[in-house]
Amino acid sequence: MRRHHRIAAGLGFTIAITCAPDVGAQVMRDSSGVHVVENGSPATLPTFVVKDDHVVQMGVADSASDGTGGQEFLDPRAIVFLSRGGIAVADRGTAEIRLFDDDGKPLAEFGGRGMGPREFQDLSWIGECRKGSLDAYDARLGRVSTIVINDLSLASTRDIRSVARGTPPTDLRCVEGGWVAIVQHLGMPPASSGPIRWPVTIEFHGAATEPTALLEVSGDELYFNQGELGPLALGRRTVVATSTKLIALGTQDASLLNLHSAAGELIASIRWMDVDRRVSGEDLAQYTESWVSSARSESAAQHVRELARDYPFPVVFPAFGEVVFDDSGELWIESAPTVGRTQNAWIAFGSDGVMKAAVVFPRAFRLMAIDLSRRRVAGVWRDSLGVQSIRVFQLEGG
Repeated sequence: MRRHHRIAAGLGFTIAITCAPDVGAQVMRDSSGVHVVENGSPATLPTFVVKDDHVVQMGVADSASDGTGGQEFLDPRAIVFLSRGGIAVADRGTAEIRLFDDDGKPLAEFGGRGMGPREFQDLSWIGECRKGSLDAYDARLGRVSTIVINDLSLASTRDIRSVARGTPPTDLRCVEGGWVAIVQHLGMPPASSGPIRWPVTIEFHGAATEPTALLEVSGDELYFNQGELGPLALGRRTVVATSTKLIALGTQDASLLNLHSAAGELIASIRWMDVDRRVSGEDLAQYTESWVSSARSESAAQHVRELARDYPFPVVFPAFGEVVFDDSGELWIESAPTVGRTQNAWIAFGSDGVMKAAVVFPRAFRLMAIDLSRRRVAGVWRDSLGVQSIRVFQLEGG
């Protein structure tokens, strides 16, 4: 038996009561007008394994001879399957947007390091917010550049400043009528070394409206030590993903993701059964060893050992990892990241908020874009030497 309930007109998101014992029980209930979907354990889901035979690879220096690949990527931050065909990649390391055809052949480049109208200081994100053009965000300059895909001409630029702080937002995402801005607050550091978690504000910046603060949630966990501030090792982060009309927002505190309208209204909460996320002594030993091995000198390695001795490691891992909307507007959520995880697994949810399947990717692959209409995914591949490239896999099976 399946009964569908429309949450909000025009949002294209439905909640269902579903009898499906093979994937765990799902329950719908209203709580102050908010629809809640409670899923069972991901362990009960049918699992699909994406094999290590890639369809296309881009950005590997030794593959340039066959007409694909080209120069390596230094810090790929976003991948977009273009509506006209082909793929766009934003590389923060080179401050360039690179276009490829569907076979991975390089087509064109846009950008470079600088402050000019076709340049970037900190290229943090790109998105095809409107068909036929790319929006590219420079987080240091607080500037959105709109680029015509056909000829890579610069259509317009716009300065973005946070309502909450008056500074450039930390990051940006597409949403209908404008952009969702992510603003990480930075307050007074603690009196002594230790972890700290300042809030994050989610704002809407419309093409023709005044910017508006929508939501405030817990931000990334940071660590302050001897005057330096950086991410807390194994810490939780604020995760934001958007479709045309929805904002998915989570803080990694629990197996819970909230869906908001573009106006910030809470529409639905998607929950799933938690797993044992306790950080063991073995986990910490393995993480510390990896940390030490990445040091560039023996003195740096010794500093890491001393730092790790009294480091305030969290007692539990984040509840989940990244979140991605596919091209049909359905959610994919990365399973809880752990130190020595044996699987790079994602949970695919239907438009009703119910878990559909688990999809397992190679461990070296970081999923970033999903084109379900053509059954393909793209992401960053990191080899044993740490060299990064872009790979596109074909999804097979049910």
